[in-house]
Amino acid sequence: MKKLMITLFILLILPALASASFHVEIKNNLDKKMYYGMYWIDHNYKEIIGPANIAGGELKAGHSSASDFNFPAGKYVILWRVPETDDYMEIPFVVNPGTTKVTLTPKEAKTL
Repeated sequence: MKKLMITLFILLILPALASASFHVEIKNNLDKKMYYGMYWIDHNYKEIIGPANIAGGELKAGHSSASDFNFPAGKYVILWRVPETDDYMEIPFVVNPGTTKVTLTPKEAKTL
């Protein structure tokens, strides 16, 4: 019985402790339209070489988008691109277990 309890703990509880269900708010606080792509850096998908794309889109100046994600804690990055010039900004961020909110702008990433 003790082995069964330990096995259940390892299979069911430990993965839940390492995951994070978090709210993401992506804000374009610049005065121009921006494209963005959000990537999961340290995923364990063997089929995907390189970062896994988990979100992307276009935001007009001063607009925002919000979503809820249920991904494991880990390393992420958001790439912002200015369509007219192809200039881009790369903002890395880390989601720790227990993180509930991530706010992303072209200048910074805040996690709570």
